Amino acid sequence: MSYFFLAILIFIGGNLLFGWLFGGTGSFIFTMLLVGFVGYQYGAIRELRSRMEELEKRAGLLPDPDDSMSDEEIEKELESYIEPPGSRPSL
Repeated sequence: MSYFFLAILIFIGGNLLFGWLFGGTGSFIFTMLLVGFVGYQYGAIRELRSRMEELEKRAGLLPDPDDSMSDEEIEKELESYIEPPGSRPSL
């Protein structure tokens, strides 16, 4: 949460500085630079997340959707846990 307030202070300070240096268009210039920087950071983070997901898949940390079991295999596994009717539970 402190980064949020720090970003607000940087924006206000930068806006005042660019307004003082470049006059009426200074705020617009600073806002456009800030939007470009945020857009660049967003793209970089998306790229890093996709690389991380790929590495996790290769390391076997994420389940591969192609390796999922079919419904029949799941039913057979569940039926192996069911006791046959009429049998007494062991104590």
